[in-house]
Amino acid sequence: MLDIAVLQRWPLEKRLALFDEAVKAEPYYYPTYFRMATSLMPRWGGKLADYHRFVETAVITTKPIDGNSMYARLYWHLSDNGDCCQDMLLTSGIPWQKMKSGFDDVMQRYPGSQWNRQHYAYFACRESDRKAFLELLPTLDQTVVKSFNVWRGSYTLDYCKDQFTLRS
Repeated sequence: MLDIAVLQRWPLEKRLALFDEAVKAEPYYYPTYFRMATSLMPRWGGKLADYHRFVETAVITTKPIDGNSMYARLYWHLSDNGDCCQDMLLTSGIPWQKMKSGFDDVMQRYPGSQWNRQHYAYFACRESDRKAFLELLPTLDQTVVKSFNVWRGSYTLDYCKDQFTLRS
């Protein structure tokens, strides 16, 4: 229904009311959060300020079970799906430490997930977090790098390794 609300250009208040109703029924159903988040992206007429407020509220709602993981999940979603937002961490003031804390919580819950680990390393590289990247590097499965299509643009795994392993 949230997809239909976006396509029919429902006002934000009505979309948020629909979202709230869905979250009351199932507060940890991630697709509901992703649908609402998508509707707040500039490509769908949303504003990044509304997106940021939504993320803060989503983290509070899901914190009892998911910790800060919604920070990572929703900003990762924005980066993957927002035409405006490929460089959103660098340009929109999202604190890397919050997103990093979210990734730490994701990894605590899913320690064997290469999908999550590769994305964490990708964002650590993008944010010039040498320490986090180098901690993750030995745990990255090199055989899945290309199949996951995580490393985009100029931020390839080779580029990131060169950036952080050549420095002393």
